[in-house]
Amino acid sequence: MTLTKEELQKVVAVGLYTDGNVYYQKWDNKYVFRFYSSDPNLHAYFQKLVFLAFGESPSAFLKVKGKNLWVTYYQRGSQNQMVLALFKLSPTFSTKKGHEPSLEFLFNEREDVKIQALRFAMSCDGSVSIKNRGSS
Repeated sequence: MTLTKEELQKVVAVGLYTDGNVYYQKWDNKYVFRFYSSDPNLHAYFQKLVFLAFGESPSAFLKVKGKNLWVTYYQRGSQNQMVLALFKLSPTFSTKKGHEPSLEFLFNEREDVKIQALRFAMSCDGSVSIKNRGSS
């Protein structure tokens, strides 16, 4: 199965939702995308996805001191194509209450895109759980 660059960008966004974050550094007008995992294979996959989707290589790949955790960093200016494309998909990548990201960009995608996004999310988090918010 082959995904287009635009489809791969959506899988990258899902990886940032599950095991990453995005924050803005006001002092230098740059965004920092971080992907966390203790599994170097997931980092290799994420870095390849980003390269295929955006043609971007990481700014850094570091082990967190004293922990079995690695972080892949991308630091980019506010007009960078990766920044613009990812924020076009979702206005936020924070999963804190009141700042939930949107997955609407996946709703009308081909089944192959949804499968890859779900596989990556499950690889990052180990499983997918659905909360029951009451009876229907």
